[in-house]
Amino acid sequence: MDSAKSELAMPAVGEVFDAYASLRGLAKGQTKVAPSHDAGLGGWLLSVFDLDAAGIAALVAGAVAGSAVLAVDGQRERGKQLLRYGICDFVVNDLDEALRILKNEVRRKQPVSVCLSADSEASAREMVERGLQPEVMAGRNVLTAGPLRDRGAARLEAGTAPGELVTWKLRNEAAAWAAGPVLARVDELAAGALGEDVEETLWRRRWLQRAPRYMGRRLGAERCVRMRDAEATRMMAALHKDAALAAQVIVVRDGTPVEL
Repeated sequence: MDSAKSELAMPAVGEVFDAYASLRGLAKGQTKVAPSHDAGLGGWLLSVFDLDAAGIAALVAGAVAGSAVLAVDGQRERGKQLLRYGICDFVVNDLDEALRILKNEVRRKQPVSVCLSADSEASAREMVERGLQPEVMAGRNVLTAGPLRDRGAARLEAGTAPGELVTWKLRNEAAAWAAGPVLARVDELAAGALGEDVEETLWRRRWLQRAPRYMGRRLGAERCVRMRDAEATRMMAALHKDAALAAQVIVVRDGTPVEL
């Protein structure tokens, strides 16, 4: 196989957050989602057709939100790379194998991501024949899955969530072994800065808590969340108070590096 054809185009972390926000928007008002869990999509199936950057963003966002994800791509190497990076859980060659994994986790309302190496259009037809109906579809080849759309699957539209995008990563990227504890401390400051009276705070905190588990090595070295101006200001003030922590990270607020 030509490696150039299977090379992954990874999304930015902000794109993953925005896909997560879009999923949350689709979930609002759906009786299948318990109000106390807000963005928790346990029991949902998200089907992604093509693992380009937007497709990968949707895959990760779905897992963070708690759904089961079936990603279909004709290039097996893409799925294998995602498996190596810790971004997907399984790579399979046929729908039967994918179904065995997905059915258990959908029933248990647990997140899982399965990459299926197959043609998108043929897979969509086979999914209809097997009675496998996703709640949501995403990906560049989603138009080939018309029968699933006709049966009620919503389409995850690309878009930008409201608010300033605040990102943070380790200043010394060579010290990757320290990234987890350091970034987790900044995650906590970010979560604490979110307004208690803001509707989206619950699902944004869920994102901050769960995203590191599903972002894998290629995406997990950088964290992000969208904030209102007052929230971002509170986060920067909290970092200023912890000079030792601030010295270890680079923070970018709405595209502009922050002096800490």
